[in-house]
Amino acid sequence: MAKVWCTCGEVLSNICIPNDVQFWVYTSKMWNHISLNVAIEGWLFPSPVYDVWRCNTCDRLYAYNMPIDTGTEWTGSWELKKKYVVENIKSLSATISMAKFTDVDGAEKAVCSCGKLVSSSPFPNDIQLRVYTDFEWDTMLTPDIVNPNHFPLPSHDVWRCPKCENIYVYEWDSKIPIKVYRLED
Repeated sequence: MAKVWCTCGEVLSNICIPNDVQFWVYTSKMWNHISLNVAIEGWLFPSPVYDVWRCNTCDRLYAYNMPIDTGTEWTGSWELKKKYVVENIKSLSATISMAKFTDVDGAEKAVCSCGKLVSSSPFPNDIQLRVYTDFEWDTMLTPDIVNPNHFPLPSHDVWRCPKCENIYVYEWDSKIPIKVYRLED
């Protein structure tokens, strides 16, 4: 349980569980590995690499390193690694940037504003992120659903550029991002 102060002055807290601040974030590659291992070995979910928090006032994202549970002790520390701000995507150029298209091989692709071509192929990959709100995560972790292969898709399709680390949030049925986050200077 923690409290942190956003740059805008808002106090972020995960004291209430579930909450609307924390997110469970996995790459599709990590999720695939978890799905295979949980289904085979029945082990519990590992923590995400980052503990991601979002400010409900200014929409900034904070990514903290997660301490690692080795089974006998916690190693590492909880420290801020990355901070993102939301871009204004009301302009046409920002909206067209990172518009997804389907290539001849059937993979969804997009060109990031930094010029990097990103693709959903091969799958699994480190481009597509599985992002669940703490509320979604809490409702999924029930005795009825213990296998991640039975989890519903997250509410949004989220991609991260490996070059500049911009984050693009899409509705599942849309090719145009509804939010774009960039690393804060």
